[in-house]
Amino acid sequence: MTDSATETEDDGDFKVIRAHELRSGDVVYLVSGDAGPSWSHEIDKATVYREDEVADGLQLAEKDAARNLVVGPEAIEITGKHEPVGAKETIRASGGPTIKYGEDALQPDYSI
Repeated sequence: MTDSATETEDDGDFKVIRAHELRSGDVVYLVSGDAGPSWSHEIDKATVYREDEVADGLQLAEKDAARNLVVGPEAIEITGKHEPVGAKETIRASGGPTIKYGEDALQPDYSI
């Protein structure tokens, strides 16, 4: 497990644990610390795991899933700079979605 602040950019596969908050549905990332695991909306704060360590992080996440705090925890690959690999995870990390919804979708768009 690598602290997010001391992560190096050496070669290797880096992973973080992503889930969805049960109440809001928002994407959250596992932050494991001395006081126990917590969840952050910011991928930069997520605890980084190497491939051989990611099972430990998933066990922590599954405990929170059993307590109905999060749903669907899974390990996702990131670069050495906390950037997700792949378009879908990049959209999730940026707060997605890519289209307007709710009240924003009802407002006319005159920018064309």
